[in-house]
Amino acid sequence: MAAGFTIEIPTKLPASRVFQAGCMNVHKVAPVVIPEMVTGGELLNGDGDVGTIKHLKFTNALPYSYHKERVDKLDKENYESVCTLIEGGDLGTKVSSAVYHEKLTPTADGGCIFKMTAEYTINPGVNVDEYVNEDKEQAIGLFKALEAYLLANPNLYA
Repeated sequence: MAAGFTIEIPTKLPASRVFQAGCMNVHKVAPVVIPEMVTGGELLNGDGDVGTIKHLKFTNALPYSYHKERVDKLDKENYESVCTLIEGGDLGTKVSSAVYHEKLTPTADGGCIFKMTAEYTINPGVNVDEYVNEDKEQAIGLFKALEAYLLANPNLYA
């Protein structure tokens, strides 16, 4: 069954900083901002551009130990990326596919709006609303943790 969500979160941070930290360097930043969930990360088969595989390793706070996602689209000028889950995570157990589209839109006050759309094919027997809400809350939590980290460290990714 097809399902998904879209979130939009305004922030005072400039799009360039959020994009550099949260998209280009998520493998480095996530273990710092949410150490209770992410133990490490690395780029596999690439340097962050299209085709790169991002590998994140998780704590036992999550029901899986890792996930790998492939960068399918990367537009650095417009702060936009699309990644597909290719291994680990809930792939095979709860979903048969997952695609994440992120875009940062600069605002007149120097901040930006973070927009994320997740699209899944949910496996039979999985509670769709529960799965979507859980993933949505994790995405919001990660963004809020990233935002707090960047606000507390104004020189990082500046």
